[in-house]
Amino acid sequence: MRWHPLLPMLCTAGLDGVSRVWDARSGSLIRGFTGHTQGGLDVIFAPVSATETALVSSADDCTARVFRMDQAAIARTHASGPSDA
Repeated sequence: MRWHPLLPMLCTAGLDGVSRVWDARSGSLIRGFTGHTQGGLDVIFAPVSATETALVSSADDCTARVFRMDQAAIARTHASGPSDA
């Protein structure tokens, strides 16, 4: 779980492979980001510009995915196998 540095939001990496962004005030789900085929390991908010933030997640499927916060779309996928560690 990670807190957004400026906004009242937090993000979580789920064992179902879904990364989720939550409203910290109400506890309601803002958006779920799918794409991982195995459980999530870590997630973080990453600034892209002064007005845009991305969500970066990693999972047991040996990928890191960059999601655009303004869309439920994968902007980038980075893959690595166990031998690359």
